[in-house]
Amino acid sequence: MSFIQKMIKKTEEIAHAASDLAHHNVVPPEVSSERFAICKSCEHFFEPTATCKKCGCFMAAKTKLKWVECPVGKWGKYDEAMDRSKTESA
Repeated sequence: MSFIQKMIKKTEEIAHAASDLAHHNVVPPEVSSERFAICKSCEHFFEPTATCKKCGCFMAAKTKLKWVECPVGKWGKYDEAMDRSKTESA
C-alpha cells in the first residue's frame, strides 16, 4: 500500500470516527473506561498526549468506538449481541 493510499484510508477512518462520536454511536461508558485503563497500562501508551505509539490514535476517542480494536490485541471490536447476552443472563 502506497503512502497516499495509507493517508486516504486513515482519512476515511477519521471521518467515520468523527461521525460516530458526533452521533453518539459509541460503546457503553463502562466498556470505554475498561479499554482506556488497559491502554494506560500498556507499554505503547504515550502519556503526554494520551496516544498509542503503535497506531497513533488518541485513545480517549478510540476507546469509545465500536468498530475498532487495539493494534496489539489487548481489546477487540465491540460486540453488542454478546453484551446483551451478558445483561440478559445476569
